[in-house]
Amino acid sequence: MDNMNKKIALLSFSGGLPVAVMDSLSRQNIVPFVVGFTEFPTVLQADIWVSLGQIGTLFHALKTHDITHICLVGKLSRPVLWRLRFDWTGIKTAINIISKLRMGDDGLLRHVVNVFEKSGFSPLSVRDICPDLVMGQGVLTQKNPSDSELLSVNIAAHILNDLSKHDIGQSVAICGGVVLALEALEGTDAMIIRCKDIESKRKNMLPPPILVKSAKVGQTPYADLPVFGVQTVENLAQSGFSGAALGAGSVLLIDAELVIKTADKYGLFLYGFNHETV
Repeated sequence: MDNMNKKIALLSFSGGLPVAVMDSLSRQNIVPFVVGFTEFPTVLQADIWVSLGQIGTLFHALKTHDITHICLVGKLSRPVLWRLRFDWTGIKTAINIISKLRMGDDGLLRHVVNVFEKSGFSPLSVRDICPDLVMGQGVLTQKNPSDSELLSVNIAAHILNDLSKHDIGQSVAICGGVVLALEALEGTDAMIIRCKDIESKRKNMLPPPILVKSAKVGQTPYADLPVFGVQTVENLAQSGFSGAALGAGSVLLIDAELVIKTADKYGLFLYGFNHETV
C-alpha cells in the first residue's frame, strides 16, 4: 500500500471506525486525503468538507489531488435528500439514486460505490487497507465458549446466512439454540439492550445469550462492514451475555487490545468463526 501514499481518499462518515482506520494507516506511513461530509460530522481533520449532494465538487477535488482510490469508512445512514446542498452533478446523481431507495442497504451502497467507479475512482475495502483491524479466527479472550455455546453459534451463523438474501441485519442474539432477537434498523447495540428487557419468564431455564455477528453473504466489502468495539462489549456485559462470536475476515475490531481487555474484565468470550463454511 505504500506506493499509493496520498492517492487514497477516505470518505469519512460517523462512528469510531474512521479514527481506527486513520490510526492503522498512520502505522503504515500512509497519508490519505480525508473527505468530510457536513451531514455526517467526522472527528478526523478533513482536507475538504462537502455536502453529500455536492458530487461534482467532490469529484473535482479528488481529481485535483490525483486520487485514484476511495474508501468509505464509518456509518452512512440514509440521508434526507431535500436537506442536502446539490451541485449539478449531485442533482443528476440524486435522480438516479431516488429510484434505488427501495433497495436494502447493501444494494443502495453498491449503487453509490458504482457511481465512483464510473467516474474513475477504484473502491477499496477497509479490509484491503487495514488488515490489522480484521477479526481473525479462534478465541481472543481468557474465556472459551463451551461446546453448547459453539452449537448455538453455528445455528445463529446459518440464520444470518439465510437472512442475507433479504438484506437484513448482521447480528443475532441466541441462547441455548433459541433466538432472542435479530438485528434490524436499530443496530447491534440497540438489539443487545432490547434483549435485556425481555421478560425473565421467557428466558427461564435458558443459558446466558450470545451475540453472533458477521457480514452478510455476498455483501459489498466496500461499505457498512460490521464493526465491534468497546461499547458493544459494555452493552453485552450489562445485558447478561456470555460472549460474542464474530465472523472471521468480515468483522472489524475497533481498538482490539482494549476490546479484549474489557471482555476479560467481564468474563466474556470473543470468538472468531469462519462464517463462510458454516
